[in-house]
Amino acid sequence: MKTTTRLVILAGLAGFYFYAIAPMLFGVSQARESAGQPMAATERKQMIALMLSRLDAYYMLPEKAAEMRKVVEAAEAAGKYEGLTAGAQLANALTNDLRSVQRDHHLYVEYKSIVLDPEVPPLGSKPEPGPDQGMLAAGLRSVEGLIRDFGVTQVSVLDGNVGYLKLNGFLEPYQVASKFGSAMRKLHDTRAMIIDLRNNHGGSGESVQLLASYFFDQRTRLNDVIFPREGVTVEGWTSEQLDGPRYGQNKPVYILTSRGTFSAAEDFAYALQQQKRAVIVGESTRGGANAVELFRLSDHFRFWVPTARAHNVLSNGSWDTTGVKPDLAMAANEALLRTQDRLAAQR
Repeated sequence: MKTTTRLVILAGLAGFYFYAIAPMLFGVSQARESAGQPMAATERKQMIALMLSRLDAYYMLPEKAAEMRKVVEAAEAAGKYEGLTAGAQLANALTNDLRSVQRDHHLYVEYKSIVLDPEVPPLGSKPEPGPDQGMLAAGLRSVEGLIRDFGVTQVSVLDGNVGYLKLNGFLEPYQVASKFGSAMRKLHDTRAMIIDLRNNHGGSGESVQLLASYFFDQRTRLNDVIFPREGVTVEGWTSEQLDGPRYGQNKPVYILTSRGTFSAAEDFAYALQQQKRAVIVGESTRGGANAVELFRLSDHFRFWVPTARAHNVLSNGSWDTTGVKPDLAMAANEALLRTQDRLAAQR
């Protein structure tokens, strides 16, 4: 398999991962959407046909894609989808049928009651300057409190000179590089660091690498991304150039996780755990380790298709489906206080 340290861009997939933040950028989750208007049979068939063609062409495991096609075609032939005239119902049914073949948290059909833009920009691409930039920033800050200040929601020095960095998302490097640098300028003299990812649902893998770089003194390999169809491996390494001072790799680092910690947040936790650079405290994470491609299927449907998988050379695996297992298992709502108590006892 070919390896490279260069950025691979495939059909609109920019950066290593654009995991779970993208749905937030486009609005609330489909579970919160209204049922919408009934679908005509012709529209449904056209949408499903396009979905299957995208699945055939892009899903990272072609043999699984072929199995999924058979399941969906059999369901369509049996009339399973005919009674699902509401968009959200159909999207959920298709997602469940696809996942009956391959359990993959990043594989799903999404319904939106609003009309989707005709063109979907490449995932992770930098928007052109202008009014939309401000609208994007405003939208990010309004998504149910999950993304504030581009994911960097709290930077504090706790009692006992312990740094506390709370991240609710990993946005693109051009958005967060300066914020990471500012946070490290405030926290780099603390005696230990707590990184809170309990409400972090993902984002950019490049930003994961950027933040992780602050916790190593030399160039370090993190998690790779493998594109099976292309036979390409994109190696994940820490960055040489940073906007702030390095925290270094000698002081204690604790990462707090929950069942909701997902995607790029798991990427960060897993990479530091495998390098024995951080102690994971809390709950096993959700278990999503694949890179995705986004396709518009119709005015109201789009399709998230995994095109690559994460891989760690130290563990020879990833956290997909299993989640990142904590070193210190406990309820997520207890993780911060108990970590503080642990650090206090070590003084």
